[in-house]
Amino acid sequence: MFCLPLIAGYGLIYEMAIALEDRAGVIAFDFIDETDRLDQYRAMINSMQSEVSFSG
Repeated sequence: MFCLPLIAGYGLIYEMAIALEDRAGVIAFDFIDETDRLDQYRAMINSMQSEVSFSG
């Protein structure tokens, strides 16, 4: 599960990670303060494809 930064609710991400424990991996990103942030998030996710299994 990829968790992009929110304005509020950071604690919820950690609670979700604990609840998912052995069933799913959680990858959280820091906020990118640039106009092309979505492209940067997409590039980071794509670069992980060889390292992380995206299917169950």
